[in-house]
Amino acid sequence: MLKLKSLPDDHWVLQLKPDVLSSGDAAALSLAQPNGLFSLSMTVDEVSLVLGQKIRAHMSSKLSPHIIAEEGPFHALYIDGVLNFSLTGILARLSGALAAENISLFAVSTYNTDYILVPKEECGRAVAILSDLEGFEYSS
Repeated sequence: MLKLKSLPDDHWVLQLKPDVLSSGDAAALSLAQPNGLFSLSMTVDEVSLVLGQKIRAHMSSKLSPHIIAEEGPFHALYIDGVLNFSLTGILARLSGALAAENISLFAVSTYNTDYILVPKEECGRAVAILSDLEGFEYSS
């Protein structure tokens, strides 16, 4: 049985200008003290940042000039525990159950586990749907 839990803070997904990496403000990203999920993803084409509301508020003056777009607030759920790399279909089952009920998600994986962010206004429905999914249980 996989346990789903919630993170306490609202979360946001930001698209940042690539120049954030060459600015003095990039150092602020490395000093962030996450109270939830903090994920920085970079490709040749974009820089994306997922962060909790408290860090977002604290870093607002440094981040604002670099924000292209932002989405949120999101409610963050995660699988409690370390997932073995040989496990398959976990995100597919979670996203499939939510998609069947027309609830969008933003997924982030770390080395240990998976996180899904659902729109805050859909949090109650999402938790109810995922709680009913065989092989998963929700505990706050």
